[in-house]
Amino acid sequence: MTGGGGQVTGGGGALPSLPDRELPRASHRRRGEGVHVAVLDTPVYDPSAFPNVSYHDDTRPHSEPLPYEAGHAAFIVGLIAREASEAHVHVYPVLDAYATGSSWEIAKRMARLPEEVSIANLSFGCYTIDDKPPLVLQRAIEVLTPRVIVIAAAGNHRQPMRPRPFWPAAMDNVVAVGALDGDREADFSPRAPWVGAMAQGVDVISNYLNGEVDVAGTDVKFHGFAQWQGTSFAAATVSGQVAAHLAGRQSGWRAREVLAELMARADGDAGVRPSRFRPRHGG
Repeated sequence: MTGGGGQVTGGGGALPSLPDRELPRASHRRRGEGVHVAVLDTPVYDPSAFPNVSYHDDTRPHSEPLPYEAGHAAFIVGLIAREASEAHVHVYPVLDAYATGSSWEIAKRMARLPEEVSIANLSFGCYTIDDKPPLVLQRAIEVLTPRVIVIAAAGNHRQPMRPRPFWPAAMDNVVAVGALDGDREADFSPRAPWVGAMAQGVDVISNYLNGEVDVAGTDVKFHGFAQWQGTSFAAATVSGQVAAHLAGRQSGWRAREVLAELMARADGDAGVRPSRFRPRHGG
């Protein structure tokens, strides 16, 4: 794809699997109340699974088995809700059931986000032939970021030499999130100067599809949650943490200031860490 635009993809860095432990419980504290988060992703196929969620322009086919990528948005929303159970999440299905979509359609939806949204989670991206950002997506983010913090997945393909930019994560005014595997960087997480934050992205458990799912040609019965990995899910954790800590702040506080505060914590209890690769001040 050239910098003019084209197709983007979402999805984890590996195939989802049946979890080896129970779904972690959300915090009992009321966190994120009054904060609005936009999730641009696949449709959510079981809207009843989440309180405080609005679904926009949603279409959901019901035939099984669904492709495994169809559970991507549910996984993202579950992680945000775990961190900020009282935040209001707006889901916009800009990707299809295979987690693919066009830059043009995504940009049009971003231009229509409601005024109350302060955080936008973009757990998808693309490379381009000329390594320049898709112009229509770049413009949409430039218009949005004065009032909204855009948090995006850094991508799941580590490149040992001169990593190629992954869009929109590599844009100057976007917070690109890489994945941790415990206390170290995940093997797939890019080592790039545009990666500004890190959060857990390996063996993550969250909400998922309920029913038969086609996982690489094998039908697997899931029961509403799964185990997965990828920078998509690290980004969702950061979005949830920012929402949780933005709530209750005085009106002058902005989401970017909250993120900077979380990454500055020496004890790391927020689960969000700065990248060791020249984090950008504009993101």
